[in-house]
Amino acid sequence: MSFKHVADLVPTFLQLPTIDEMQVRTVALQALNHPLVSIRKVGHSRNGEPIELISIGRGRGQALLVGTPHPNEPIGCLTIEFLIDRFLTDQKLREELDFTWHFIKSIEPDGLRLNEGWLKRPLNPEAYLQDFFRPALDEQADYTFPLVIPGYSFTSSSPENVAWQEAIRIVRPDLLVSLHNAEHGGVFYFVTRNLSDLTAELAEQPGRYSMPLDEVGEPFAETVPLLPGVFLAPDVVALVSHDSAPRSYHAGNSSFGYTKDMGTFGLAIETPYWRETGPPSSNMTMTLAAILDPARQWAEDSVRLIATHLPRLKNIAQGNEIRFARAIEDMQAQIERQRFIWQQLPAVVLPASVGRAQQRMVRMVHLRPIAMLRRLASKISTRRGDPELLSDSAEAQTRQYLHKALAEPMLSSGMERVPLKTSVSIQVDAILTSASMLNVEARSKS
Repeated sequence: MSFKHVADLVPTFLQLPTIDEMQVRTVALQALNHPLVSIRKVGHSRNGEPIELISIGRGRGQALLVGTPHPNEPIGCLTIEFLIDRFLTDQKLREELDFTWHFIKSIEPDGLRLNEGWLKRPLNPEAYLQDFFRPALDEQADYTFPLVIPGYSFTSSSPENVAWQEAIRIVRPDLLVSLHNAEHGGVFYFVTRNLSDLTAELAEQPGRYSMPLDEVGEPFAETVPLLPGVFLAPDVVALVSHDSAPRSYHAGNSSFGYTKDMGTFGLAIETPYWRETGPPSSNMTMTLAAILDPARQWAEDSVRLIATHLPRLKNIAQGNEIRFARAIEDMQAQIERQRFIWQQLPAVVLPASVGRAQQRMVRMVHLRPIAMLRRLASKISTRRGDPELLSDSAEAQTRQYLHKALAEPMLSSGMERVPLKTSVSIQVDAILTSASMLNVEARSKS
């Protein structure tokens, strides 16, 4: 079962949307006074941005779709805008799926604003990193749900997470979709339980859009593969309870963990900004250990630069600068955890093209904190009007390191931009297929 006939209607998007642009569309939707539409405020961001729940239809099933669970991943915002328009105009599709559809366009509006510098630019790694922001784990909307288990407690939900909790309370979702996108590689999915027909269908879908599957997913997430490209979602409770690495987890439950006792089916769809160019190398392979071997040096470089410059910058940070400093510290802790996990990785052998994609992705992950460190130094020096700080090693060394890294063949060749239409189409197909198959499962139980 596929909904490619609907996904093929996705327009050729040229740019990613800003918060203000999405809000204009929400206001226009509200002005329609459509009988199948309701819009309600479920909370605010820490900076006071409204977070709204848009509901369409009167189906028996309840689906909640959430955009920007990470604010550097806005492709899902386009998916939501398309589906809002589709469900308003396609009565047959609404009736076929028999769901009420609920949408939060951006659960991290403050963070999305901090990424706006690259949303309208031709997207390449340099532009992306120049204006990159991603908050610390214990500030993220998707990982600050309450979590109280023996030996561990987290109750400091972010304002954005409180809004998400309110949306869940209102909707009681049968289907919860967290709309992610990766930086490089192929398409992969997380599901909260194995519906065998759906798992098989998801594994087939990317090929219909000329996209590769990512058979590794997130190499440090300790996930369970169901089929190539489809994984069981990480279980935060299990991770915290059985963590053998140096304890770096300091956040709360995930949205999937929070809704587990409701019987909610969770789906996360990861589509990349960039993919490998050229045909896959069918007769060449790489081990996962060889793929990650250069990352040891990348990790050392990142940790060294952060340790050298962040303490001084953190002491004079103000406002959003503090969020940058906390995020950099958090990324440093995650890098340390990854270095421990590398020692326990299985002897996995992958096609060379998949291995190269994984290397590029890991390289970007290690450049993220350096890019944010450069941005933090620049923000502070501009605010203080301190030319000495602007020219000192914090800004200069991070800028020089990024310039050198971005000139490497790893990030300067062999990769191409994935059309936004392709990524959105894949997300649309996966969402509608999941809803349809959940209906089949419900009928079989009744």
